[in-house]
Amino acid sequence: AEAELSSTPPTFSWNAQGGSLNYPNNSFSIIIYNNDFSEYIVTPRTTLTNLTISSTIWNQVLSMSGKTIYVGVVGYQTNTPSTGPYISALKQFTKPIFITSISEGEITIEDVYGLQTGAITVPSTIQGFPVTKIADYAFEGQTNMTYLLLPNTIESIGEMAFLDCSNLACIFACNTQITRVEQGAFLTGIITVVYLPDGITYIGDLSFAVTNPVKLDITSIDLSDVTYIGDSAFTLSKISELKISSALSYIGNWAFTESNLKGNIYLPSTLATIKNGAFSDCDIDTIYTEKTSKPSSWDSDWNCENRPVVWGCTFSNDKSYVVSVNKTSSSITNSNAT
Repeated sequence: AEAELSSTPPTFSWNAQGGSLNYPNNSFSIIIYNNDFSEYIVTPRTTLTNLTISSTIWNQVLSMSGKTIYVGVVGYQTNTPSTGPYISALKQFTKPIFITSISEGEITIEDVYGLQTGAITVPSTIQGFPVTKIADYAFEGQTNMTYLLLPNTIESIGEMAFLDCSNLACIFACNTQITRVEQGAFLTGIITVVYLPDGITYIGDLSFAVTNPVKLDITSIDLSDVTYIGDSAFTLSKISELKISSALSYIGNWAFTESNLKGNIYLPSTLATIKNGAFSDCDIDTIYTEKTSKPSSWDSDWNCENRPVVWGCTFSNDKSYVVSVNKTSSSITNSNAT
């Protein structure tokens, strides 16, 4: 079985055998290979039978490709006639993946060692402490990571946490405790599916914006508790139906530009602010709202494509359909309203 290492430089020990019975090995170094033996590091020699890896060398080891390493002892006999090197059997170890910090008994994932490949699982605990936070830019540039599974201990995901993860296809965060999606948290080039828990209240700027023609599928995200949607939060994303929270108060500039948003949408009376072009280049039929007229805090170009708007509506309790409309000469702004 593989032995698991930590981010702290380890100490290795061994027996001084090899060479000959009269002249056992008396000089040693450690050799460390990466998982496919394409890289290796050899430590300076010691005459002791144990060695603590220096921080400099250990950081180099942790930056090697792959999730495992193989460690062996290289022995030499330096008395005349000198002999060696003799290499021991190799032992397999699991490398720590994450650079972490600890505060008040909780672990934050700050960064990742080297380039990780394939599916990555963030553990619920590291060295006995719960992992609760993903820091800003923590996974930035992990171009070989394809899937990420987050544990139920995670309470927050930082800004730009997955920036430039160009092959990250799916993030499973549905069991986490997060309530905020920070600025650009899922801004990547290729991500297609994100699974998030219920109870999200804040969606920051560029949170789910897509920079690749493959559109992000976020149809599984429940927006029924969201109070804030930032600038370009869903630009180019694959969100086909919008169930807005009855407590929503803010929609930012170009929030849904060129998304797959279609059909009718329902804007509650709590919506204090809508910025420029919030629904531009979407396939929306009609916009219904509980407001009786456009508030001064709504941008003059909030509905820049002049979609039909029906003012003065009474919605169902879940804000998913219109119960009644207080019809006046100005309550319906376009005869094409459905």
